[in-house]
Amino acid sequence: FEHSYDLKDPNLGSTIHYHRIPIRVADHDTVNEGVLGEVMIPEDDHSLNPTIYIAWAGTHQFGTVKADLERAAGEESYRTHEDQILGQMIQRINHYCEMNEGKNPKIVFTGHSLGGALSQLSFHSMQR
Repeated sequence: FEHSYDLKDPNLGSTIHYHRIPIRVADHDTVNEGVLGEVMIPEDDHSLNPTIYIAWAGTHQFGTVKADLERAAGEESYRTHEDQILGQMIQRINHYCEMNEGKNPKIVFTGHSLGGALSQLSFHSMQR
């Protein structure tokens, strides 16, 4: 499901409304096992350099405990679905850029615990 969230911009002092779009990972009958993230797209940021967030959840259910216990936290689960994840991130960012011509968004990768490891993996995937 998709939903929204409001964040206060510390630099501008204004609140920006974000559309939160889940990153869906599917492997046969399993959905989001070990990997749960979302792309947060600004809906009403009028600056030329808005911020898009790629946010990853930490350990929160059995599937993520398994990912947390991998040799490098989350890496096996992430690498298994890397093409799906990367494709979704790029698609959402490109769609935003097409709809907001002239804007140059910065992208922030964030997460806590297991989500921190996933944010590093997704950051490096985007760099390649």
